[in-house]
Amino acid sequence: MSNKTKICPKCRTEIDYKASICPNCKSKLWSSLWTLLIIIFIWVIIIWIWWYYWWSNSSNTWWSVSSNFTSLEKMELVFIWNYSKEDIKLKLDDAMVLYWLEINENNYNIAWSILVSLRKNTNDSITEMDILNYMIKSYSPWVKMSFSDIAWISTWALYEKIDSK
Repeated sequence: MSNKTKICPKCRTEIDYKASICPNCKSKLWSSLWTLLIIIFIWVIIIWIWWYYWWSNSSNTWWSVSSNFTSLEKMELVFIWNYSKEDIKLKLDDAMVLYWLEINENNYNIAWSILVSLRKNTNDSITEMDILNYMIKSYSPWVKMSFSDIAWISTWALYEKIDSK
């Protein structure tokens, strides 16, 4: 076999290197580049499908509660002790007003993620409503801190109370 020839994969006949159809068996011959591009394309599709289904169906995590719910509905589902959406809204609105947060869906979502993550960090020993109640009770108008900082400090203070008992 010379440098200017190749072997047909179907009939095993030696043919010209540039031939796209075997003159003996008339089968189409693919170039190595086309084969490589098709394999890469198939792998990209497989990885995309896997990624899409992996991330869209990961319902075992607290942050992946369906996006069809409002933040208050998520809180109602996730908060410990089954508080109603109205109870959560009243308490959260009080805390948000005290700590200069505009009352809107985006800020509810931020508060939800902060409160749930703080509760999980305490191994569920402090509830989200405990944190909100402490934030409201300990409010000082001359202390300018963010909602997340006050929530963290409140969680720490409540955890210290539980730890000292």
